[in-house]
Amino acid sequence: MEPTSLKEFTQQNFYTIMLVQLVLGFVLGLIPLLLSMRRGKRNLGIIALVVSLLVSLLSPIISLIAVVIFVILIVRKPAATN
Repeated sequence: MEPTSLKEFTQQNFYTIMLVQLVLGFVLGLIPLLLSMRRGKRNLGIIALVVSLLVSLLSPIISLIAVVIFVILIVRKPAATN
C-alpha cells in the first residue's frame, strides 16, 4: 500500500477504525474488571475498564499496557474480605 492510499483508507474509514479500537479496549478492559470482581475490588476494575476504553482511542497497544498494569495492581493487593 502506498502512503497516499493508506491516508485515503484511514480518512474514509475513520469512524470504523475508532469503533474497532473502542471494542478492543472494552474487551481488554473486561479482564481486570472480572478479575477485580472475583477479588472483591470492583472499584479498581471499573477504573481499569474506563482507562482501557479511553486509552484504546490512542492505541490498542497502550490499552494492553494499561490492562497489564491494572492486573498487576489487582493481584498485588490483598483480596477484600466480605
